[in-house]
Amino acid sequence: MRIRRISGESWIRGRLPVGCRLCRLGAKMVLFVSGLCPLRCWYCPVSRDRFRRDVTFADELRVHSDEDVLLEARSIGARGTGVTGGDPLFVVEKTVHYIELLKGEFGPSHHIHLYTAIPDPGALRRVADAGLDELRLHPVEYAWTRMGGKYEEFLREALDLGLTVGLEIPAIPGRGREMARLIEFADSLGLSFVNMNELELSDSNAEALLARGLRTKSDVDYG
Repeated sequence: MRIRRISGESWIRGRLPVGCRLCRLGAKMVLFVSGLCPLRCWYCPVSRDRFRRDVTFADELRVHSDEDVLLEARSIGARGTGVTGGDPLFVVEKTVHYIELLKGEFGPSHHIHLYTAIPDPGALRRVADAGLDELRLHPVEYAWTRMGGKYEEFLREALDLGLTVGLEIPAIPGRGREMARLIEFADSLGLSFVNMNELELSDSNAEALLARGLRTKSDVDYG
């Protein structure tokens, strides 16, 4: 199966997962459920005003009530929601609440995917029971070549729960060999996809990226 180019300077092999297809249509709301996260990934692009703060945003709308979330979803005609952070499984009570809220308001066809770096089977079962459709595990960089053990068990559990399961990582320059091994691991488990995103420069991670010798391609790539 060949790799082909699609719009937005993206390349794909096979089919996009449902979450990505809806995002490309502008049909997904981004629910930043909380900035709390137990990890400190050097490439994390979460802004300083959100990082490690228990704040919630529906797209760019600061959330103060459930109605704020529903209002934003209605205003953009959202057919689904991507739940991000921080780490949504680190604040699983809040995450379960919002999944149930959205599914209850818009029905089971409202597609919900979630990003996490925490292989917590108990939290996974809770979000699956609440109605989660798609899981995107974001393994920490040092684990890309050591995905057995707790990561493999977590992913197998997600598959057994009937979720669409994939991996999502930043495409870090110089890490091609490790990324290839990660793709081979995902294929061996029968995961649905591996998304590799262009490494994102932000105010919060710029110092760490620059310290590693990374630079933007041009002055107009960020700002």
